Amino acid sequence: MNTKPVLTTPAVQPDAISQSSTEGLVERLRVVRDGLHLVREKDPQEAAWNAATAHTCDQAASTIEALTAERDEADRRAGAAERKIDRLEEAARKEQSWLMDAKISRGATINDSFDQVWAETCSLADRAQSAEAARDQALAQVGRLREALEPFAEPHFMGDAYVKFVENAREALADLTLTPGIRNEV
Repeated sequence: MNTKPVLTTPAVQPDAISQSSTEGLVERLRVVRDGLHLVREKDPQEAAWNAATAHTCDQAASTIEALTAERDEADRRAGAAERKIDRLEEAARKEQSWLMDAKISRGATINDSFDQVWAETCSLADRAQSAEAARDQALAQVGRLREALEPFAEPHFMGDAYVKFVENAREALADLTLTPGIRNEV
């Protein structure tokens, strides 16, 4: 009975497989396959065994190449994912830093909720806009009253009627609600 030696490969951990070791393994499988094709067995069983072994070597080499390509693609994707995670973590750190700076610039502490600080800031901005609108309205009224008083400042209107009119105008201006800090200059 003629027995052929069984081709065995040592058990290798997947982490230990490197590019060069997989290339070397594929090369050895192809050498074995090529050697089996060169041998011309007279025994049909031997020839069938050699053909089957050569076919197995081809399949193993193809499988190893496919797995190597898949591993390389997975490694590329893992590297891209790690870079993306690094970018996202950096963006999150920058956002957190900006939020802390924004809170501190508004006089809040680090422990204060940003939502609370934002609500207070928006409230102050809304009040400031309302105050500006009221001031603009009051200044417009003052301007209209000044225009109305201007003709009476001429010399021929310097009588009692003029004095009464100016007093009434000053009372009207005093009744206006002006924004604090705006002076009534009539």
